[in-house]
Amino acid sequence: METISSQLYKQNYHRLKEHITQREQLKKEKKQLKDFNFLSANLSNFLPTVPESSHENIYYNILYNNSRLVTEPSYPDLINNINRLGDTSCLEQQTPAIYCTYHLGSYRSIIGVLASAGKDFVLLVDQNTYNKQHIKVTEIVNSIHANFNQSSYFGLEAAEQHDIAIRLFKHIRSGRSIVAYLDGNTGVGGIYKKDPQFLNIPFLHQNLYSRKGITTLSYAAKVPVIPVISWYDDHEQDVKLKFYDPINPLEWTKGKEDYCYTVTSYLYKILEEKLLTYYDQWEGWLYVHKYLDWDNIKRVISIENTTDNGGAVENLVFNKTEYSLFKLDENCFLFNRATYSAYEINEELLSFLDKRETVNPEYSIAANLSDSLLQNLIEKRVLIQSKLAS
Repeated sequence: METISSQLYKQNYHRLKEHITQREQLKKEKKQLKDFNFLSANLSNFLPTVPESSHENIYYNILYNNSRLVTEPSYPDLINNINRLGDTSCLEQQTPAIYCTYHLGSYRSIIGVLASAGKDFVLLVDQNTYNKQHIKVTEIVNSIHANFNQSSYFGLEAAEQHDIAIRLFKHIRSGRSIVAYLDGNTGVGGIYKKDPQFLNIPFLHQNLYSRKGITTLSYAAKVPVIPVISWYDDHEQDVKLKFYDPINPLEWTKGKEDYCYTVTSYLYKILEEKLLTYYDQWEGWLYVHKYLDWDNIKRVISIENTTDNGGAVENLVFNKTEYSLFKLDENCFLFNRATYSAYEINEELLSFLDKRETVNPEYSIAANLSDSLLQNLIEKRVLIQSKLAS
């Protein structure tokens, strides 16, 4: 039987979905589609088996999922309904560990589970999240402690602090565990910093640069990494939270560098496995391109094969397989989905290309494009011969 909290949670979730749908439809009408375009490009480049026709639904599902993550902690009794899988013996011990988790599914549920179990732990977040949410998150954890009659330690640390390694090491020495999101990939210097010591990790159909702070800390402090991943089974309230076997650096014989690379690769493999099924629950599609190995991007988006009709100009159409269009405030952009290059264009060209997704006699190429611009668009394959022309 559903509890009152569960009913209220669902009602609130459906109200949020309706609000998000209305907001995003308005953005779509205004072509404010930067986030969607990057998400779609990431799906095409990392997981091309997912058809492009489903990208919009995935985008909406991720936004819906993020909205419920804000409200879930307001219902502490829902923690009891989380289906915990794997080796959960760590919840019964106060021995410190590094819980490595991901922005998949109900990704904040690990906080509720650890807090309700009375674990002493520190949540590692990026500076922006710390600035905006550390008071709210602390209040939520305090509420969970009160509901479950716990008085354990909880704190937050911003990953960009210059002395973050020392601070986390001290927490571990004080018996506190660390919760870190591997796919957030943040640390000193911010997410855009690329360091020669970063690990180059295979991930789906591409390679990523990954920080190795989690594994380095584990090796130095001699505490295990415990992978934890969450997902929804029905997009409503059936939360799964799987604990994997601890990875103990004390059992490693090949040295620090091997430990960091092998364990980090394994941690990404766990995410890969779940993304093959629950790809519409991963927030990372919105930003995973920031960690790409730009020098070695693999060409995954196919080059469109078009019918040769003698090169008739009026049979040219916008190549929406390789390109897309969006506005950022009042600025207009042509976006290369394979290389992530964005070219600023004027509003007239954006409007014209948008209307040339099919052969459209009302929007003549000869009447709207200069010879030089037309040639440039053909060379860059922005305009291609229509498949329907013959």
